[in-house]
Amino acid sequence: MKSLLARTGVGERLFRSYLKRSGNRVIFLFHRVLPQQQGNDLSPAGMVAGVESFRRFLDWLPERFELPPPRRFLEGWPEPPKKAEALITFDDGWADVVRYGLPEMSRRGIGAIMFLSTRFVDTGELFWPERLIALLGIVGDARFREVTGALPPRRDDAAAVETMLTLWKARTEKEREEMLAALAPAGDGGETHRRRIATWDDVRRLKEGGFEIGSHGMNHTLLASIPEEEARRELISSRERIAAVLGESPSAIAYPNGDRNSRVRELAEEAGYSFGFSLKGNWSDRFDLPRINLHEESIATAGRIVWTIGRST
Repeated sequence: MKSLLARTGVGERLFRSYLKRSGNRVIFLFHRVLPQQQGNDLSPAGMVAGVESFRRFLDWLPERFELPPPRRFLEGWPEPPKKAEALITFDDGWADVVRYGLPEMSRRGIGAIMFLSTRFVDTGELFWPERLIALLGIVGDARFREVTGALPPRRDDAAAVETMLTLWKARTEKEREEMLAALAPAGDGGETHRRRIATWDDVRRLKEGGFEIGSHGMNHTLLASIPEEEARRELISSRERIAAVLGESPSAIAYPNGDRNSRVRELAEEAGYSFGFSLKGNWSDRFDLPRINLHEESIATAGRIVWTIGRST
């Protein structure tokens, strides 16, 4: 395996190439920020950054980028800035971002956008991947296989868990809920009972701390995979709910799982949004802005961050 130094050298060249394609802008995506002792707390590994690594990332960021407030970052698009600019975004609405991420960002004067799935903020219910992971090691192998057609992976086997989640993503929401309901009577050891999703009071704290609030849909439903009317309802209802609570309509939507197509982008514009965020998107389309997903493994060192940015497409 190449040394980190050699990999970083390659990463630097790819990094500069990325900035040239992106109009000198980078948008980062995080989900959760947790202390090391909490591990991944039911979430897949690719969704969690440790507090210490997140702190180092925030210290490194100003060395490479200007960090304008989120609104100014978006208002400047598509004119390329003279110095590379970065924007941090968070998806879903996890309470640990308020507890651990916000203080670190406020201390450095860095803002961000938090994209909320509004039903989960309303109810505190966990997303289906966390509910499923909570059952691993609790539901017996035979019962798990009877319901799902496969043996359960070990919870600490990140690759196997990710494979399981990928297979479950291919199922309809109805199928997933039916299988979870069939597994749930075995209990989850109480792991899902503690509230992990931010409350609306938490969201107000984020807003006071320099965050913009955006929509991540109402039910975190994959918008390109559902009927058009349902997708329209997801886009409009979540925007209206945020406006009703905060007194201001969000200008941006982050498509759940980055799932979108040309019609979803049109629906987002019709719903009143000005920007749409995906994953592997298109910098020339303000309703398909690409983001780079960061987590513990990819931000452990500055070299890995550069490498991660450089190899993103």
